[in-house]
Amino acid sequence: MEIPVTVGVVAFIAAPVVTAAAALAAAAAEWTIQIHRNPQDEQDPPPIPPA
Repeated sequence: MEIPVTVGVVAFIAAPVVTAAAALAAAAAEWTIQIHRNPQDEQDPPPIPPA
């Protein structure tokens, strides 16, 4: 029973650290976001039938 508790405690401690490291890496990286749209998809969607 001690092994699952140990794994849970390690994950509880490591998760915020890993999340913060990933956030810093994402902020430091020079990433760009590109949005590709198809003009044919710009039409209005079909109406949703009443339930």
